[in-house]
Amino acid sequence: MVTGTVIFFNGESGLIRPEAGGDDISVSGTEIQGPGDKVLTEGQRVSYEPVLDPISKTLVATKVTPI
Repeated sequence: MVTGTVIFFNGESGLIRPEAGGDDISVSGTEIQGPGDKVLTEGQRVSYEPVLDPISKTLVATKVTPI
């Protein structure tokens, strides 16, 4: 797992900026783990697993957990 900060989330999808640097990572609300609403807020720290999307050929965040 790696960590990052949510820089945008519209209720369905958004972007995470990795703490280690590099390109921002797309996140889908369906990947948010834990009880309660599947919502992220700007500035919130999260842990996640980056995975290469076979269609877009870009990294996407999976198993996203607010920390």
